Amino acid sequence: MSEPEFTPEIVELSSLKTGPIQHEVLPDSFVVRARLVHAVIGDPMGAPLEEFLQNFQRDLDPESELRIWERVALVISDLSRVRDVTARQKGAILSTLLFASAGVPASELIGKSNDLEPELREAAATAARELGFG
Repeated sequence: MSEPEFTPEIVELSSLKTGPIQHEVLPDSFVVRARLVHAVIGDPMGAPLEEFLQNFQRDLDPESELRIWERVALVISDLSRVRDVTARQKGAILSTLLFASAGVPASELIGKSNDLEPELREAAATAARELGFG
């Protein structure tokens, strides 16, 4: 049996609905990892920990989703350790990396961000490529 074909389409964000809970309970070790990720990206993401965890409960494959988030948090953490990165810049990097994790070239997105200085843009693009994004 072949894979179904999907055609991406642009929709209004307000038209999206949350899916049902797929996993009533997440393993303790998973929750610990998710909490560490949230500690790095929680502020720029703007979602409380409870909502962040609940979104994993809705995922069909929460483990693969958490691995993406761990990579995103690693980039933001690494850049924040070696540079003075503002909360606004962390938000721009976060948005860029999430798009990149979905297949949009990180260098293309980062180049368009007015919130990132050229040196930080290049560092973020390089980190994203090293982690396999875009």
